[in-house]
Amino acid sequence: MNGPNRDELLAAGLKRPWTNEEEAQLASLSPSDAEEKARLQEESNLNRLIRELPSPAVSSNFTAQVLQAATAQPPRPRPWGWALPMRRWLPATAGLAAIFLAGIFVQTQIQLAHRQNSAKQLATFSQTAPMPALELLQDFDAIHNLSQAPRQNEDDRVLAALQ
Repeated sequence: MNGPNRDELLAAGLKRPWTNEEEAQLASLSPSDAEEKARLQEESNLNRLIRELPSPAVSSNFTAQVLQAATAQPPRPRPWGWALPMRRWLPATAGLAAIFLAGIFVQTQIQLAHRQNSAKQLATFSQTAPMPALELLQDFDAIHNLSQAPRQNEDDRVLAALQ
């Protein structure tokens, strides 16, 4: 049941009911295939039921009405190119900026507390440590000569004590 006659008959059955002559031609094209006959009969019944459905309630100038409604509404202005992404990312950016500023504030407070602690310790140390005598500081050559005096190694002292 292949060929242009079969396809033409099936296309005609979709548009209008088959005539008796067309049904006879379909029957003569496939006398041996029972499944094909059942499928054609089912298709014929479906086409008949579709044609019996009521027409949808759409006016004849539906397209004109849609176009008129579309042109009657003024177009909405589009946001600027940067405004749309900004609306989406603004809350996240503001949150990150707040966290960043809080981190800077905390770091500044920690540095300030460390400096205050260091200043207190230095003040306490300067009050408790005695200042060396002014004569010692003026006699720098004596201090310098002390560091250049020959040193005796601990091992040499122990060796000398044992002998």
